[in-house]
Amino acid sequence: MRRNLALMLIAMALLLVVQPRGSLGRVGAKLVQPVTLRLEPSEVTTVAGGTVTLDLVGEGTTNLGAFEVDLVRDASVADVAEVSLGDFLGSTGRNTMLLGPDRRQPAWVTFGAFSWGHEPGPDGSGVLARITLQATGVGTTTLTLQDIQVVDAQANLVPALGLGAVMTVLSPGEVRAFLPLIVRGRP
Repeated sequence: MRRNLALMLIAMALLLVVQPRGSLGRVGAKLVQPVTLRLEPSEVTTVAGGTVTLDLVGEGTTNLGAFEVDLVRDASVADVAEVSLGDFLGSTGRNTMLLGPDRRQPAWVTFGAFSWGHEPGPDGSGVLARITLQATGVGTTTLTLQDIQVVDAQANLVPALGLGAVMTVLSPGEVRAFLPLIVRGRP
């Protein structure tokens, strides 16, 4: 997958060479604040054999061009069933392509996407990818985002932070109910 990111950066650099200056809107824009990639919701619960869907949300982007991330989890509790591209990366009219998912190790899945075109990349926040997880066993696993790579539309590396999530898988007969406590006869 790192090879894919390198090829993507080379392709984006070549596209910049053949595009007329100024066609990207913000040539030379410098990004100061780190982009945050986070999983939503931050806590999910299902039963063994069930599925849950999480969004990978990018926040604080400026002229976003591409991203790549490793999702690390306990493979005995959850497996990545599907990764699909969200709408945000292509929201300004740029062409997009999903990379992966690549299953390098049982607990690691790498995926990402890149964009190309004359339009600037998107600014702000939005869904970059949708991840469907299959509950493979009972337990709790932390869903960690590691080795995050983010680049702007000019292929400049952008600092990025990752915020993961927690997935709890219950046995099919297990029920957890949290009811409000009602106390009568007290002021």
